Amino acid sequence: MALAVCGVIQLYRGLRLSRFAKDAAFNFSGKSILFFLFYLLYMLVMVRFGDVLSTLYGGFLPHGSGFVVSTALFLLIALPVLGRRKPVEICSVAVITTGILVVSFGGFFKILLP
Repeated sequence: MALAVCGVIQLYRGLRLSRFAKDAAFNFSGKSILFFLFYLLYMLVMVRFGDVLSTLYGGFLPHGSGFVVSTALFLLIALPVLGRRKPVEICSVAVITTGILVVSFGGFFKILLP
C-alpha cells in the first residue's frame, strides 16, 4: 500500500514538473498510467491468486506459490513493456529476481509470502 501511495505522489510531482519545464525528467504519458494500473492489478491479484492455488491444490503447493507465479508473470509482461527485447534476458531476469525474492524474504527473513 505504501508503494502505491508513493507512486501516486511521484505521478503528481511529475505532472506538476511537466507544466513548468518542457525538459522535465519525468515523461508523463498514457503508458506510465497504464503501467501503474498494471502494477496495482499485480498487487491485488497476487494475494487472490495465492488463495486460489492453495484451495485448488490443497497442501501440495507450498505457501507463497501465488507470489512466485504472479511475480514471475508480472516481470515477464513488464520487462518488454519497459523496453527489454531479448527473450533470454527477460526470462532469466524474471526467474532469478523471483528466486532471490523468495529466498531472501521467505527463507532468510522468514516472511510468509502470499
